[in-house]
Amino acid sequence: MGIFENMKKILSYKGYILITYGMKIGIFEIEELFRYKQKTGINQVIIIVKEKPFPSVIREAEKNGIRILVSPTPKKEIKETMIKIKENGENVIVKPVSDIAERGIMEDPC
Repeated sequence: MGIFENMKKILSYKGYILITYGMKIGIFEIEELFRYKQKTGINQVIIIVKEKPFPSVIREAEKNGIRILVSPTPKKEIKETMIKIKENGENVIVKPVSDIAERGIMEDPC
């Protein structure tokens, strides 16, 4: 098996549910999550944030099939959501939104 076959296997999460988290999100993160969902074959994306996003962000998420959960304790919410998903016999991946949507690139002054 060549290096490219291994990469395809790693990047394919077909049938998985992605739980991602962060302090707050914007349109940029929603668009990047949607692209990631399409590229990897993930079934569903759930993002858990501490601060409620703007209405335009919520609309964009709904349009792209991304579920937003607002929680004062994201760590606890992630655990509870993971347990519910695994009880249904589904596979789950947990990643910070910063690993998927590199906003730092946009803020680079150079």
